[in-house]
Amino acid sequence: MSTLIRKATAVCAAAVLAGAVAPVAAASPAAQPASSTPTTFTTTGTAIGLSASGKSLSVFALSLPTLALPLGRISGLSGDSRLVGIDYRVQDNTVYGVGNRGGIYTFALRKTKASKVFQLTVPLVGTHFGVDFNPSADRLRVISDTGQNLRHNVNAGGVTLIDVPLTLNGAAATGVTAAAYVNNDLVASTATVLYDIDTRNDTLVEQTPANDGTLKTLGALRTSAGSVAGFDIATTVDSAGAAVGNAGWVTLRAPKAKNSTLYKIDLGTGRLQTVGRFLLADVADLAIIQPR
Repeated sequence: MSTLIRKATAVCAAAVLAGAVAPVAAASPAAQPASSTPTTFTTTGTAIGLSASGKSLSVFALSLPTLALPLGRISGLSGDSRLVGIDYRVQDNTVYGVGNRGGIYTFALRKTKASKVFQLTVPLVGTHFGVDFNPSADRLRVISDTGQNLRHNVNAGGVTLIDVPLTLNGAAATGVTAAAYVNNDLVASTATVLYDIDTRNDTLVEQTPANDGTLKTLGALRTSAGSVAGFDIATTVDSAGAAVGNAGWVTLRAPKAKNSTLYKIDLGTGRLQTVGRFLLADVADLAIIQPR
């Protein structure tokens, strides 16, 4: 490793490992729960990354994906051999992971020890999954490349509900591998919308109503997404804690590419802007630490 990279890595480590989670910068006008939701192309903030194997975590500044820092191998899984997705739950300021056998785990920020807290009551069906919390209903959404569409109540006594399988233009939708909700705040009156990445068709889609699994194509990614994607949305909040803007972030690994790349994504059109390639860590999914 060059001296320059060593120095840059040290700077990045000092920022993210010391807990300096920068709030997302000032955003566009008030966010609305529709496909026209304003997109804010900010590059501040911190995210946790999940490897393609689902067995290790990393941490990185959204502005410096090239210097993502490996945190280490995940420990503490029970009944699962790997994670299929991660997300940050704004209600308790905690990163969650979903295991390949349906275990639900929590992680202390920037730690790799998993604590099992729940179990999906419906078996997962698929190879690649999208995992994201609905901030309005406080429910964990899980979708898969087979069209499976689940939601789970992570509160005490909660169960998993089977929602209508994903459909696009009236036909079964397969190849949808990532999901993210807008407006991640704690204001009860704030509405939200679910967006997905369709890696089969290389498009951004809106899942509305989410429980009905109905997909609407918003735009082409204009790149080959490969078979799996990571997707999360950073929300900017005002002084009262209400959502005022959203910024979409996607990780994609093109076929035959050695490393994945972090992109900003326009939530209205699917247009991608390259931020950088991951060089020091394997990142296939991400969970952005939201401002509170």
